[in-house]
Amino acid sequence: MSFRFYPTLESRKDLIKKINIIPTDDYYFMKCNEYGVSSLNVSSGKIKDTLWDPRRDSLRICRDLKINDPYYLWGEDGVACEESKLGICIIWTNASTSMSGCILPREGSEKLGENGWSMYFEHTFFPGEVKGLLDLKIILYLKEAALEVKKGEEILNNVAGRILGEFETYRLEVSDETIPFPFVIDKFDTDALWWVDFYNWEDASEDAMFGASSFVVYLNSQNKSCPKVTAKGIQNIEMMYEITASVYSLLFKKLSPQEFKDMQLKKGKPGTIGAELSRMYDLCKDKFDFNDDYEKIHKFMQEAIRSKAAEVTDLSEVTNE
Repeated sequence: MSFRFYPTLESRKDLIKKINIIPTDDYYFMKCNEYGVSSLNVSSGKIKDTLWDPRRDSLRICRDLKINDPYYLWGEDGVACEESKLGICIIWTNASTSMSGCILPREGSEKLGENGWSMYFEHTFFPGEVKGLLDLKIILYLKEAALEVKKGEEILNNVAGRILGEFETYRLEVSDETIPFPFVIDKFDTDALWWVDFYNWEDASEDAMFGASSFVVYLNSQNKSCPKVTAKGIQNIEMMYEITASVYSLLFKKLSPQEFKDMQLKKGKPGTIGAELSRMYDLCKDKFDFNDDYEKIHKFMQEAIRSKAAEVTDLSEVTNE
């Protein structure tokens, strides 16, 4: 535990109210990959975009910040000497990777004057750079010490680099141990309830990730049988079981003889289709072979999915695209 024997934002709690941080859209997040840059659906600190794949996509963090009356931060009633220079940065920490870093305002974005103190932050994490929980703290620090300490300012910290308090903390869940099923719900001009688009891959256990880079399942919300999330739970849950079992069965039937053998031997790299199908295969009380037909595999998948229903039918992961 560390103690600070000088005023900070935490000890002078009235300062936060006085400086009047203007409400903004807070953080907003973008995903970047070979297909371009697009916004991420983030709610309550969790990424809700089913097309988000942290193993493939870069994560871009953006934040506008404006303080309407920053000058209360300086002087004997503030946290810094009048002649000093203050700075604001975002400190990020990721416990899963034991990594941390500092995000400074983008060059040219910081403005301090009669209209307040404004700045813009932007930082991109590459695929796999962070995982699990990402903590973001907006920090006030002493950028340059004052050459002259005026009367009444003796108690203030005047050492460059010292942290003078924290404005806010935000926690983002970048990924977890489960793999989201790549559902997309929307209104489509067709009578079909659902369909799946498969993309080409070389090896289900090596390069084919279980997610939107390999296949996407489309659900037509205009169809009355389409599963929906309501305040009372998931409507048409049996249909969701059926659709999910069908997609898994189709994935099994797309395997080559060697891919099926690798799946049985659990040779799939983490996050691949091969690894996920191995998991589902282990859930089956009775096993099936490569040459078994779709109907037999589908029956086993229905039983396996019901045994792990909460894990593979979480519609809170579904977004409108």
